[in-house]
Amino acid sequence: MQSDRIAAIDRQLEMLKSRRSQLVARATVEQRRLRTRQAIILGTWLMTNHPDLVDEIKNQLQRPQDRKAFGLDEGGSDAAASHGGQDA
Repeated sequence: MQSDRIAAIDRQLEMLKSRRSQLVARATVEQRRLRTRQAIILGTWLMTNHPDLVDEIKNQLQRPQDRKAFGLDEGGSDAAASHGGQDA
């Protein structure tokens, strides 16, 4: 009898753990969506109101995937700085 009750409680516990995991995952996805939306809003405002600052930020990008997103070469800011004023 007691073993049946223990097994039932164990099943309930597993179901609750699974439900908790689903809720945490859903909350994480929602937080990521909100953060992405905020970044889009801020980026749009920045690009519209301060394009000079956007250019400065773009020139500071280091990671190739970030530079590619803005249509820049993959050399990084060092490569961009070394090309300035050095004509072959």
